[in-house]
Amino acid sequence: MSAVLRKPLCDLFAAMAIELERRVSVETARSFKERAYQLNDRLAQLITQGTPEIDPNTGVKLGRGLIVAITGLWPYARPTEVLARAARDVGGGLGPDRFQQDLLDITTALLVGYGADSAPDTTEAAAAERPSG
Repeated sequence: MSAVLRKPLCDLFAAMAIELERRVSVETARSFKERAYQLNDRLAQLITQGTPEIDPNTGVKLGRGLIVAITGLWPYARPTEVLARAARDVGGGLGPDRFQQDLLDITTALLVGYGADSAPDTTEAAAAERPSG
């Protein structure tokens, strides 16, 4: 969970769509997106190196899913005191520990889901479509 240790990166992910991408020129957005796609490709390479059963295309999808998860979870890792108290009052917890656990759970779900997605289809319908012999 090295993302947990890179707070500035998580801050940027969380602010990206809300602030950064809405207040720039087309040229700036294009340049940013080109770099973001390159970095996501690199993330996919790291994923497939660490998990050889994941193919490169699935690695890209998994990388995107992780960025979306970090973006959505990060504000809850550092809640305001008001939000933290309200969460405690209704029996919930926010903060870095929850962020790390939720990110681990989502990563596991993505790995299982994409692993199942990239596995060969062994259903009867798929078997019927395969040529025999």
